[in-house]
Amino acid sequence: MKFKFSTKAIHGHGYSDYFGAFIPPIYFSAIFEQLIRETGEFRLSDRGFDLKYSREENPTVRILEKTFAPLEKASDCVAFNSGMAALSAALFATIKPGCRIIIPYEVYGTTLQLINDLKDFGINVVSVYPSTEDVLESINKNDVILVETITNPTLKVLDVKEIGRKAHEENAVLIVDNTFASPILYNTLDDGASIVVHSATKYIAGHNDVIAGLSATKERELLENIWNWRRKLSSILQPFEAYLILRGLKTLETRFKRESTSAKAIAEF
Repeated sequence: MKFKFSTKAIHGHGYSDYFGAFIPPIYFSAIFEQLIRETGEFRLSDRGFDLKYSREENPTVRILEKTFAPLEKASDCVAFNSGMAALSAALFATIKPGCRIIIPYEVYGTTLQLINDLKDFGINVVSVYPSTEDVLESINKNDVILVETITNPTLKVLDVKEIGRKAHEENAVLIVDNTFASPILYNTLDDGASIVVHSATKYIAGHNDVIAGLSATKERELLENIWNWRRKLSSILQPFEAYLILRGLKTLETRFKRESTSAKAIAEF
């Protein structure tokens, strides 16, 4: 059966436990038993990593990741304690010494600061006007390209599909910040993005009481690199915040439609 967006957002994690709990529990444990006593084998998460320490993997966080990934049509997702942490890990997973990053100069301010600071580490940064044409003209072989679907805060809209096509031709990596569009409006991975990131603080959580980030991809190697950077930077999302975002996902479609209707009425007025 093919579920629609809201059904996947509510039930997509497929969670069940011994007690048949409808809402997944919050696992506050820092440490997990590493060996399964009956078999002597290591206890693994469903990703195949050792489940031993909540800095690396946590069951509540994992439920959120498994719920969110299909909403972005990704194979998997990694959850972070902020949107900037998600973006940073995506960058660290893709850049190499001497590589070029293509970025429009109208993006979220801290994103631009982070990119410019990477110059100190031998990364070449090319800032371009926030238009599809200017981004396309700047792409070379093996570049890393970072764009926002709707730019923050000037609300320019780039053609991600065209940029994704050119990125594929040039063996470049395209990272798309989809915060303002959300997976309700657009799935960038379908149009050539290698990684999609979100500040889940905004529409995803939806209640202004969580700081969080999400990074999703269809590519196994990229996923492992992003996960390893989260592990090394200690930037995993905390379990209570993961629980709150799972709550927010249940109403995402309803909230987004009402917000869009209100915004249209204000614009027309």
